[in-house]
Amino acid sequence: MVQKVEINFLDLFLSRLVVMILSQQALKHELAQKSVRLAQKPVQMAEKVTRLAQKSVQLAEKVTRLAQKSVQLAEKAAQLAQKLVQLAEKVAQLAQKSIQLAEKVNQLAQKTVQMAEKAAQLA
Repeated sequence: MVQKVEINFLDLFLSRLVVMILSQQALKHELAQKSVRLAQKPVQMAEKVTRLAQKSVQLAEKVTRLAQKSVQLAEKAAQLAQKLVQLAEKVAQLAQKSIQLAEKVNQLAQKTVQMAEKAAQLA
C-alpha cells in the first residue's frame, strides 16, 4: 500500500508538471501572437501614412493645376482689359473728332446765318 501512495504522489507531481509546461507553452504562444499583432501595427500605420502622403501629393497636384488655370485666366483678363483700354482710347478719339466736326458745323452755320443776313440786307 505504501508503494501505491508513492506512485499516486509521483503521478500527481508529473501531472502538475505537465500542466505547468503546457500552460507555459500556451502563454508563450499567446505572447508570440501578441508580438505579431504589435509588430503589424507599425506596418499598418506606415501604410496609412503612405496613403495619406499619396493623397496629399494628389491634392497638391490638383492645387497646382488650379493655380495654373488661375494664372492663365488672369493673363486673359489682363489682355481683355488692355483691349478695353485701347477701345476706350479709340472712342475718346472719335468723340474728340465729333466735337471738332460739331464745332466746324457750328462755324459753318454761323457763316451761313451771316451770309443770309447779308443777302437779306442786299435784297
